[in-house]
Amino acid sequence: TFSNCELVMTGNYSFGTGFLNIHQDVVLKAPEQLTETSIIFEYSSINPLTINAESQLKVDDNTTFKYNVANLADMLVFTNKSSVLRLNHCTFESATTGGCRLKKGRLVIDDKVVFKSATGSDSDSIKLTSTSLDIDVLSGGVIDVQQGYVEYEG
Repeated sequence: TFSNCELVMTGNYSFGTGFLNIHQDVVLKAPEQLTETSIIFEYSSINPLTINAESQLKVDDNTTFKYNVANLADMLVFTNKSSVLRLNHCTFESATTGGCRLKKGRLVIDDKVVFKSATGSDSDSIKLTSTSLDIDVLSGGVIDVQQGYVEYEG
């Protein structure tokens, strides 16, 4: 469980076992002096990463959030509408078969955000579920799909 903190990664990190719970405001970021390359946080556990109610996970500058849970698209869990994933000048990548589905909470796009999915197949896409996910693209926000598909499910 992380609660009201900043996780400054100095190198790539893979979270492969266990559960990850986000409470209050948690920022995942690279060191400020890093400007050319991206630090990767890979989530590959078969257990959920949960963003709890009234909580936010912010993926910040020069950081890649890599979702890598094979054939389990729903391991990034929003507890309710007050659960927020904020992407700021970073990369969001689904690197596995089965893709990644975001639903039930709020997705905020702040500045340019690169989206990548594993293959050119619809079944492996990043899915944004419009009936239960609020999506806010802030002023200056850009969604740049560089690989694969981002599917908007209505």
